[in-house]
Amino acid sequence: MRTAHSIAALALALTLGLVGCASAPATRVTPESNAPATSAPKRDQSSEQNVTEYPATVRTNFVTSCETQPGATTSMCDVCFDSVEEAFTYDEFVKLDTAIRMGTASRADSDKLAEIVADCA
Repeated sequence: MRTAHSIAALALALTLGLVGCASAPATRVTPESNAPATSAPKRDQSSEQNVTEYPATVRTNFVTSCETQPGATTSMCDVCFDSVEEAFTYDEFVKLDTAIRMGTASRADSDKLAEIVADCA
């Protein structure tokens, strides 16, 4: 049986691969122009929390990938994503995904992710 940490790590690693963001800078197509937006989503400066709008496809892919793991529930996966979204900006999330895939994630980021996942499981 997989631990909550491995469930979220796998979901995190799969999420950005499914949306094609793992090895490229964060770009997204805006519905208004169909042109790529080159800047990352902006942080909410009115809050002291680490809040950033993630693309909806990232949430969908994270939860869908997470749900395929043994023992994972939709509720648990939603809570995990919410916690990850609060802890990491979208840019940090992309960098963490890349580092996990390459096996170069820092101990601090790995520990932070493990703590987040343990709290939501």
